[in-house]
Amino acid sequence: MGKGSLVPSQLAEHAQYVAGIAGELERTLRGIDGVQSARVHLSLPLRDAFEDGPRERPTASVLVKHRGATPPLDAEKVRHLVAGAAPGLAPEDVAVVFVARPALAPSPERELTHVGPIAVARSSAGLLRTGIALTVLLLVALTTAVVTLWLRLRRLRPEPAQVEAPAETKRAA
Repeated sequence: MGKGSLVPSQLAEHAQYVAGIAGELERTLRGIDGVQSARVHLSLPLRDAFEDGPRERPTASVLVKHRGATPPLDAEKVRHLVAGAAPGLAPEDVAVVFVARPALAPSPERELTHVGPIAVARSSAGLLRTGIALTVLLLVALTTAVVTLWLRLRRLRPEPAQVEAPAETKRAA
């Protein structure tokens, strides 16, 4: 189905058409609440106008993986959906398979808790609190060091009134 030629063959165009229909059906099925994933396999034989004899019947297979024990929709509805999207496909020629996936019970490690405005796993909350406390202590220590250094430098700098006048001004007086 690659774009290897400038003018695609009839077979390549048909394969792209079938893949497009299957992809749209999969996307539609995944949009149903409770469906985790869906695969649609279409067999739509290429119809040759010059071919004599009986034509192959189109068929389809659908695999739907869903949460919980019961499927979120009826197999007959899936058959009609797929048959309605593919030309010449009858609902009785669509095979539907449902696979139940157990709903995951939330584990204590995955439960979220809030540390201020931040949501983290319960197992990480203590580590985050410790990190925040250490960061605050480091900021306080740095602020204290900067203020202390500024005060020492201010004491070492002479006041403007204490500066002696230059020697030339003393002679003139």
